[in-house]
Amino acid sequence: MEARAPRNTPPCSSTGEVLLSSLLKCPKCAQGMTTGSGNGNGGTYHYYACSARSRKGETACEGYRVPMEELNQFVIERLQSDLFSVAKIPELLEPMKERQAQGKDDIAKRLADREAEVLAAKQSRENLYAMVTSNLVHPSDADFSRRFKQAEKQCQRAQKERDQVAAEVAPDARITHDKISNFVSTMQSALSQETIAVKRSDLQSIIERIDLGDEAIHIRGQRADIERAISSDKVVPSKVRTFVREWRRDRVWPRTLPTH
Repeated sequence: MEARAPRNTPPCSSTGEVLLSSLLKCPKCAQGMTTGSGNGNGGTYHYYACSARSRKGETACEGYRVPMEELNQFVIERLQSDLFSVAKIPELLEPMKERQAQGKDDIAKRLADREAEVLAAKQSRENLYAMVTSNLVHPSDADFSRRFKQAEKQCQRAQKERDQVAAEVAPDARITHDKISNFVSTMQSALSQETIAVKRSDLQSIIERIDLGDEAIHIRGQRADIERAISSDKVVPSKVRTFVREWRRDRVWPRTLPTH
């Protein structure tokens, strides 16, 4: 029992051979999860644990732990059967198909609206630049720094949404059965790899977070990331999240998967 105590084998945040730590959220405090290990009768075991509890103690969170290998396998199996399948993906793509079916006038308006948002975001950023060049504020000012970061993020988000609309109306962006099949094959192949780094990279390109619970887990992501990956035939990480059109897969924990 002494060897199993977390204080003797404290959690760590290394992601070298860890699949899910950057995606997991503690069900008790919603903070991220880190990793830890201990020694038992069966040898060394590894687990995911609440990072807030490991850093600040029980005053930050009552704590939550779950075996690493069992959770990794559970998530991969659920994704392979409930998301990355030729039967399931079309359900997520219905909104995009509806948008692509719109008339030319509607598409042109959507593109013009997105372009206007880009111009407005750029102007807001330029206004902040002007305050600095006019010596009205110093770049190191905390409030200015916060506002500038928000303006920069808004500009990037607006450009991404504008580019996504433009990409959707391109002839080669049309969703076909072959594109869906290629995407599913790519993701299934990645999740079947033995190398953790390959699995983690492709998972992070599609999955935004995994909320753990005592009875179920909630796997969340942005529909736009899947749309973009399929229409472009590429699986690439999204640097700026739009927080719109979220997809979600809820699955009940197997009763044999222990939590601590």
